[in-house]
Amino acid sequence: MHRNSPAIAGTRQLHPLRTWQIASVSLIVIASLSAAASTCLTWQAYTSAHRNDLLANVVDWVAFAAQLGTTVCFLRWLWLARLNSELLSAEAPRKERGWVIGGWVCPIVNFWYPHVVITDIGRASNPSVTSEHSAHRGTPGGTTINWWWGAFLTSQLATVVEGRITGPPLAIVVVDTVYATFLGIAGVLLVAIIRRISSWQSAQIHRRKF
Repeated sequence: MHRNSPAIAGTRQLHPLRTWQIASVSLIVIASLSAAASTCLTWQAYTSAHRNDLLANVVDWVAFAAQLGTTVCFLRWLWLARLNSELLSAEAPRKERGWVIGGWVCPIVNFWYPHVVITDIGRASNPSVTSEHSAHRGTPGGTTINWWWGAFLTSQLATVVEGRITGPPLAIVVVDTVYATFLGIAGVLLVAIIRRISSWQSAQIHRRKF
């Protein structure tokens, strides 16, 4: 028996995700590409002892704006997806609704709460999840979420390490490369997660119209 049923949600309306999905995905791509471009410029400066400061500043500002925009749009998408997931599943999420945002900014718990929140949203949204999956806390496609979270944490750790390095320039360049690489990996995986969950929930919205 599928847990996702119109009878569970009653007549409450699901929130469309397409606008925030497109905005989030677009900005994630821009943020990932700008981080990669910044790393390339860093390597160029290291190998040739020449740095195009104007271009580097432009890339850095684009990266900053894209990351800021990604934060706003993704959290809005995540909030709406969580609201929808509460209507699509009879199973209570493991974290209260406030942790959808608070889990990212609260120290210590921000190492795992966002992962839990998104995993629960994915499980509640997935029409193929049955009561057996629910009982075992397993989610088809959950491996993608695990890899995304691991890559994201690695990129953030690289940022912390880079800020503390006082050694040779090569070490800074290498750590910056690690950051950009894992940020790009996390970006690709997050895009896949957003599209998958949005697709599941959009199908539910379409189904309710007929």
